[in-house]
Amino acid sequence: MCSIDYFIPKTDGEEEKDISKDELDRILEKFERRTKEKMADPITIEVILTREKETPGTWRFKENKGDHPMTIYLTKEQVKELGNPETIKLTITAS
Repeated sequence: MCSIDYFIPKTDGEEEKDISKDELDRILEKFERRTKEKMADPITIEVILTREKETPGTWRFKENKGDHPMTIYLTKEQVKELGNPETIKLTITAS
């Protein structure tokens, strides 16, 4: 004989139903697995930097932001490899 341990209330268009503890455990495991998969997706930040100033061996690229703009320096060779762009997009992902 099977005992019913849990009750799932009905939602629109569904009938109320009783489920066993094993079935509830399977549902929760599936939910936890999907949640972990979604959280495993890396969060990224994309920043657009504009070429600002040439120095003897580099180009300075700076974010167009008033408060604490991000600034990076690329060698002239690196900028040339990129096709001498006026702007670059920097994508940051936690590792």
